[in-house]
Amino acid sequence: MNCKKIISCLLCICMLLGTFAVVSTAESKLPPLFDAVNVLEFPKYFNGICDKRDTAFTETVEYDGFNCVKVSPNPSSQTNAAINLDGWSYGQAQINVDRYSTVLIVYKYESNSPVSTKMNFNIMKQSTFTGSTSLQSEENIVSGEWAIAKIDITPAKANRLPDIEPVIQQIHIYPFGGISSHDLKSDDVMYISHVIALEENVDAPEFHKSFINGYDDNSFGINGNMTRAEACTIIARLAANGDSAVTTGIPSSFSDVGEDKWYHKYVTYLEVLGYLDAYSDKFEPETHITRAEFAELVYKLGLLSDKGGNGSFTDVPADHERAELIAAAGKAGIINGYDNGDGTYSFKPDNKISRAEVVKMINNAYGRKCNADGMYTSVKEYFTDVDTSHWAYADIIDSAISHISYIGEDGKEIWVCAFGDDVIQEDFDADFSGGEAYAKTADALLKSRAAEIRATESEWTVADGGTVYYVSNNGNDGNSGKSPEQALKTVSKLQEFQNNGTIKSGDVVLFERGSEWRERWTAKDGITYSAYGTGDKPVFNGNTLGDAADSAKWLLVEGTTNIWKYNNHVLDIGNIVYNNGEKTVTKIVPQIKEKTLLVDGAKFDPLTTFVKNDTFICEYVTLAQESVDVTSAISRLYVRCDEGNPGEVYDSIELVYRGNLIRGASNTVFDNICIKYSGSHGIGMGTVNNVTVRNCEVGYIGGSAQYYKAGNMTRYGNGIEIYGGCNNFVIDNCYVYQCYDAGITHQISSGGTNDVIHENVYFTNNVIEKCIYNIEYFMGQSDNDSAVRRMHNIVYKGNILAYSGTGWGMDPGRSASIKGWNHRNEATDFVIEENIFLLDYKNACDLGAYNAAWLPSFKGNTYVQKYGQNMTKVGANGAVQYKFDGYAAGYLSEYVHEDGAILYYVRND
Repeated sequence: MNCKKIISCLLCICMLLGTFAVVSTAESKLPPLFDAVNVLEFPKYFNGICDKRDTAFTETVEYDGFNCVKVSPNPSSQTNAAINLDGWSYGQAQINVDRYSTVLIVYKYESNSPVSTKMNFNIMKQSTFTGSTSLQSEENIVSGEWAIAKIDITPAKANRLPDIEPVIQQIHIYPFGGISSHDLKSDDVMYISHVIALEENVDAPEFHKSFINGYDDNSFGINGNMTRAEACTIIARLAANGDSAVTTGIPSSFSDVGEDKWYHKYVTYLEVLGYLDAYSDKFEPETHITRAEFAELVYKLGLLSDKGGNGSFTDVPADHERAELIAAAGKAGIINGYDNGDGTYSFKPDNKISRAEVVKMINNAYGRKCNADGMYTSVKEYFTDVDTSHWAYADIIDSAISHISYIGEDGKEIWVCAFGDDVIQEDFDADFSGGEAYAKTADALLKSRAAEIRATESEWTVADGGTVYYVSNNGNDGNSGKSPEQALKTVSKLQEFQNNGTIKSGDVVLFERGSEWRERWTAKDGITYSAYGTGDKPVFNGNTLGDAADSAKWLLVEGTTNIWKYNNHVLDIGNIVYNNGEKTVTKIVPQIKEKTLLVDGAKFDPLTTFVKNDTFICEYVTLAQESVDVTSAISRLYVRCDEGNPGEVYDSIELVYRGNLIRGASNTVFDNICIKYSGSHGIGMGTVNNVTVRNCEVGYIGGSAQYYKAGNMTRYGNGIEIYGGCNNFVIDNCYVYQCYDAGITHQISSGGTNDVIHENVYFTNNVIEKCIYNIEYFMGQSDNDSAVRRMHNIVYKGNILAYSGTGWGMDPGRSASIKGWNHRNEATDFVIEENIFLLDYKNACDLGAYNAAWLPSFKGNTYVQKYGQNMTKVGANGAVQYKFDGYAAGYLSEYVHEDGAILYYVRND
């Protein structure tokens, strides 16, 4: 079968409305989308497309019932609207070309102009390989129809890291490649729904989309009948190639088909096409349709050809009003009739048609070779009232579950993959009541633990010969600092003592509880920093400008009633926090082009830029170059506040000011201090050894500009960060929250030629919530192959990691409670155990390594997540996405190798 035949066979319709019951998303139970029974063992594929390169011209949309990437032409280069397919819902993120030989791409091209071209693909190799392979689909694009582009791939040769299996890392699709600028129109669009990698080459893949649903009790209603209105719904969607195209905008000629009826558009659509000419004044839409009437509707779809079928039925006389079309349908094999036992057949034209007969007739019309043996075992008991022995069993399952299949050597259909939302999982009933109860328990535990951490007593020990120094808001910089009565007053004086050697390694510095400093400072090697006195932990506030809750600090912008300008110049602001976290203000991120500040392509103007309340922008005073030096760029701060002067409306306003609040050093202890409102990092360190951070609170960190590149801003900010190598790095019993990027992290980017080793890293007993990444780690590849990049003895244990991606930080779509990147470095004795993962926005864990042996081991973690959402993305040579569904325990055990996981399910409302 050639590709044109495939296209003609694609069945692209939506599910029934009206009295046909739909299994709701909330109640659906989803299985794995593959099993090992079929010829294609564990086919891997994308469930939708997870990432896109050209964000200016692509977006993720729901189209024809699928999550698709919608691609529009790039006005500057119509061939380069590339999509990066990165991150699989089930299967491998990278295709092992030693195993896979075929890639299928399901797409639909919409154009108002004739198109005669081929889809272009660019298969990008992993960086361990050289070159790329450009491949094309076998047939030209057909506008307005779902199609399957089939491309064959072959292994490539590695030029380094020979122990790594050959893989394809990315697939770049150039949807408009090959279309000349004369043919391409600005309103052309490409929808891409699925990308599938197969383990062996197959011919003639076909896309079968479901067109009928069961009922809420998981029954199909085999012998149930269908009304004329319901039949029109199916046929209209078939004729229009989708529900969205079923439109007429005209009243019905039938007096009993009112515009207020749910079936009005389906009936009128078929009226316009001439499908209902046999009916006169009334249509009687609620009347059950007969076999002859339904055969006429299928006949008028125009899919008939003489296949030598039975065209003569004993109970259809020549003068029957539909005798000719019944005969034609019989010859085409659409209807077979009933065997009379004497070599003749009857049709029973006036009998009500059953739902089983409906799907059989439609499948026959579309030439589907339905085959129960070729289906997945996980769907064999899809409906409670459809036994495998039923004559229409294969047709019913085939019509109810969207799938891609091919025709085997025996002429029968073999499934390649099924699409998730159509499939009911066997023998699983999530205990939502227990899960939701535990979610409340876990949240209460989080709050309790946060309160405990805030109330912890100081832990410090002075070395032999060491001295204890005291710092207090009530102190005096003329004091010695060696007793509470002789306490220093400012952090700047403390810095002076450290710099001149008065405070030396082995000493202890204690800050008085209840005090607050709006000063930034640098730790000194060998010092312990802790607290003394009673009350709240001493606070280090990165807002060195002072509390902005003062009406005199805000000036109304002339010509507005709700835009306010801060009365002084500032460095870049990462965030604005009202009333100690009651509300945060959203940052408008500008671009810089030709020394001009732009917002959404338009020049910044405080009178027109602000479209939403509680937003702010930093306007740089001078734009001498495209790449602004954000470390010193002076800005004007504008805020929209519809309620009035923000200095009057709010009791406190903290400007999260650019820069690290504390710069760490080796051989230090930070104990019982509170760090807030710093636009860069709370505690930021380079390569250090022997650092402990315990019993501390860190919140509202980050969001300032790290740099501008090509006029675009990159923001950053972690609660506690090591950027470089480390040995003996401990973060214990800390409460970290609302960080723009990571709550706590040990990391180093790519590049450089030096050795970098992360060793003996312990993140234990912490409460971390509402960061984009509650914990993050990564280590880039060195530019020098002989340089050592290695992680050893990394332990994340006993933490409560909650609500990642739900705070004010960066794009929540990339969030995870533990975020690691697909690292090339060796990692040994890496353990993630006895943590609670609570209601993450996207993933509990998202991490990968180039070698399976370098992945962390998981043990005894508790997962409290929403049913059906992403759960864990873990894997070697490309992380694999696993769902938090009825198979989650199996995923964790078999693929993540989790020992003793505890799962609680929460409704995904």
